[in-house]
Amino acid sequence: MKSKYNIHRADEKFHIRIEKLNSGWMFTRITVNRSNFWHMFDEGISDPIIDLMKTYLAVRDCGEAKDSNIWHDNKIFWYWSDHTELHFEIEHLKEDLFRLSVDAQLYEGENIRMQKSVAITRDELLSALDVFFQQILHDKGFPFQYPAGCEEYIDGTSEKADVMLEEFLQLLPKRFTYSNSIYAGIENICLNAVAELAPESQAYVDDYRWMLETYTIPERWK
Repeated sequence: MKSKYNIHRADEKFHIRIEKLNSGWMFTRITVNRSNFWHMFDEGISDPIIDLMKTYLAVRDCGEAKDSNIWHDNKIFWYWSDHTELHFEIEHLKEDLFRLSVDAQLYEGENIRMQKSVAITRDELLSALDVFFQQILHDKGFPFQYPAGCEEYIDGTSEKADVMLEEFLQLLPKRFTYSNSIYAGIENICLNAVAELAPESQAYVDDYRWMLETYTIPERWK
């Protein structure tokens, strides 16, 4: 008997790729059921990482008994709204099978939406989130570009990074200075070298890093 659920390669079912971390913004490309869309997350408004880590733990540990703080009628719902809206839902169908659904507003100020869902196993879903978390942890923009933003640096340290950036750019042939990827890469090198975070921001970033490394929700987000 043919399944009513479409079966695809795991990375075609669900995948979140980081395109760029910049000044408190996370630019992502999201794949659901072989369809791609782009979404920008503003850390100051709706950071998805904490929500998705809670989702990871809930899916990993769910059985007959479920945490009512995150599961509602056998489903997990998240709603993120930055410049565009994104509805995200996980439904537990049976044993190790889930349905992942998204309803994404594609353009700011326009009601053009993409609605997709796909059946996905527990291992496939957890693996996709594992890859996403590791991308963040090892991105050159972490943590100074995201989750921290430029307003959270200690006074003067971002200016030092700007001076270093300009010195680097003067050493490059002009054709390279117009490359967004090269510019962003050098900017991140400079920030990582000299920028410092204010104490409260550093504590926030430390909790963030610890969460991604240990898959444990810090007290501030429980």
